[in-house]
Amino acid sequence: WKFADIHATNLQLLETLFTEGVERTAGDPSSKIGAWTAGEAALEKLNIPKCMLTMMASVINMEIAIEADIFIGTTVSTWSNSIWKIRHYLGRPNYVISHYGIKRLQGLPPAFNC
Repeated sequence: WKFADIHATNLQLLETLFTEGVERTAGDPSSKIGAWTAGEAALEKLNIPKCMLTMMASVINMEIAIEADIFIGTTVSTWSNSIWKIRHYLGRPNYVISHYGIKRLQGLPPAFNC
């Protein structure tokens, strides 16, 4: 299952980041690290019309990303770029992941360019 592999890789990268000194946060108690996920899972017990489910899940994920202790995004994502900008103005730390690894993003993110 492709997304399970991506999730496992992301958690491994986060574990590396925390090992290098980023403080752990609250999250899934079954995880060794504090990674929050929600989206559709948070809405599955509600009677949300399918045409609204993706948008509402995105709003939940956006709020979690903005309020998180740290956020790790990618330069090829307009969504990450938007979250970085909001978090920058709120004074929250941002990180970027690339083939070079995970690095702290200083200041405003670069203009989106994929």
